[in-house]
Amino acid sequence: MNTSKEMSCFSDYPFPPSTPPFLTHEAFMTYLESYVENFKLRDYVKFETEVTEVVKHDTYETTGKWIVKYKVKGVAYEEVYDAVMVCSGQFRQVFLPDIPGLDKFRGVWFHTKNYRKPDVFRNKRVVIIGNSNSAGDLAVDAAHYAKKVYISYGRHKPMLLKRIPPRVTFIDTPYDMNLRRFSNLYLPNILLRKITDYSSDVFVDQENYGFRKKNLYNGPLIINDEFPFHLATGKVSVIPAVTSILESGVLFEDGSKLDEIDIIVFATGFRHSYPFLKEEGIFESAETCKLYKWVWPVELPHPTLSFHGFIGVLGSRVMASELQAQWAAQVFSGNVQLSSQEDMMKDYEHYVTNIRKMFGRFVPRVPAVAYQDDVANQIGATPSFWKLLPLDIKLAFAVIFGPAFNVQYRLFGRHSWPGSFTASRNAYANTKQALVLKEKKLSQVQENLTIANMIKPPACLFDQKGFLLYLGFLSIIVCLFVCCM
Repeated sequence: MNTSKEMSCFSDYPFPPSTPPFLTHEAFMTYLESYVENFKLRDYVKFETEVTEVVKHDTYETTGKWIVKYKVKGVAYEEVYDAVMVCSGQFRQVFLPDIPGLDKFRGVWFHTKNYRKPDVFRNKRVVIIGNSNSAGDLAVDAAHYAKKVYISYGRHKPMLLKRIPPRVTFIDTPYDMNLRRFSNLYLPNILLRKITDYSSDVFVDQENYGFRKKNLYNGPLIINDEFPFHLATGKVSVIPAVTSILESGVLFEDGSKLDEIDIIVFATGFRHSYPFLKEEGIFESAETCKLYKWVWPVELPHPTLSFHGFIGVLGSRVMASELQAQWAAQVFSGNVQLSSQEDMMKDYEHYVTNIRKMFGRFVPRVPAVAYQDDVANQIGATPSFWKLLPLDIKLAFAVIFGPAFNVQYRLFGRHSWPGSFTASRNAYANTKQALVLKEKKLSQVQENLTIANMIKPPACLFDQKGFLLYLGFLSIIVCLFVCCM
């Protein structure tokens, strides 16, 4: 996994302290099964069921009800539901770029969705087309088996991150622990970009390895610790954008070509696809689907249809999706009301405008902390400095200046969890404990953790002017908090 355990758990079910900071896919699957068993969810799931159609009920205009048609082992059924949650995500329909000549290629080609085992690359010459995590992961897998691996990023270069930064950054915890409310919500954009750009360049000389050097949040990312090693050894080489595919190779935009290619892999992502939503005007494309905070179709008269996992986040998807589900449950049960259609449309347009500013085009992706807090605010679950201050002053400051851990979203709200205070206090130490000797107890690790090292900046070694600017801004924020107390 590319996100750490404390940022990838459900807010009411943290991982045990002994769990490594980053999980294999098998370990995360075990965690999901454990969650299902712990909350006794299996009885509520209909397995081997294919939803074929979701349409409005005859009484929809007055009741908001839906008809769900589905098949179980080939037998068709339909039922009426008060509400529907669309949770099939965005990894259903593959996206293949329109590159001429693919039908003439004599070798093997496939999309990463169909990839299973790396021995398919044994003694082959491989071209990978893509610029994000799947492309990097496939390049590393193939490098262990293939004769040679080439990767084409296309026209949008990625930036490389490592799961745990080098010690030179003064950070010895997972990179996504830099998702902090203070830096992500309150720092000026120009300073945040300076910090993140410097931090990313410490991982590896981005330009020298063919990556994007600036604007961490404005383009694709590859999070992979092994990838630069295989670039340095020559097992993997970066090639220009592919404009055409030949019978046994590829043609580049500069007119040069690469021959004797055995396999082409498309790590080119997915298209949003909901073939069971046949009602006109609900979903046509990701760019035209007007969703209030990427959950609620703005133009529907009843809040009885919600989308979950539709939007990508710059961080783990787990917490964003969970908060979306909590919000939907509160709305369906009548505990929370949505804004007016006019206000929801304004909010949607505001999100789209910010996305276009960030990426230069429409990309269904949002910053994790800002989005999660926005959704949590709809159900009263946003971690509050002022509410925490009289209860636990250390935790209050850690919530603002420390990592935005998932368990913090259970501190307050209708479904707050009594264990969330302890889990929030221990989250930082749990990650440290998993990196040290097993005989070292959690209490010993906690003794070495102070507010100072929990709230230290994402990177301390940017130039002197930037460092002084950071300290000055931090001092102003602390003074404001003290003055308002």
